Amino acid sequence: MLLFSSLIVSACSSGPPVPQGEISETDLKLIDIDGFPPEVPHELEGRGDCLVCHRDGEIGGVPKTPHPEFTTCRQCHVLTDALN
Repeated sequence: MLLFSSLIVSACSSGPPVPQGEISETDLKLIDIDGFPPEVPHELEGRGDCLVCHRDGEIGGVPKTPHPEFTTCRQCHVLTDALN
């Protein structure tokens, strides 16, 4: 158990270096990628399970998800500004 704990601690602390200083204009342009974060263009009330419609894309011509194994859609996808 001690070996397992030490492996986890060492794995968590060995991430990539965190950038220091100011972000350049070039870096900002790279960060601001069109279409990200991916937007949800409809209300979510009564539609809590995105995969009901988007798993196969057969209901009402909605787009089929390219990653049905990810079930927590709102972790990445956000409501469009018009719906907030």
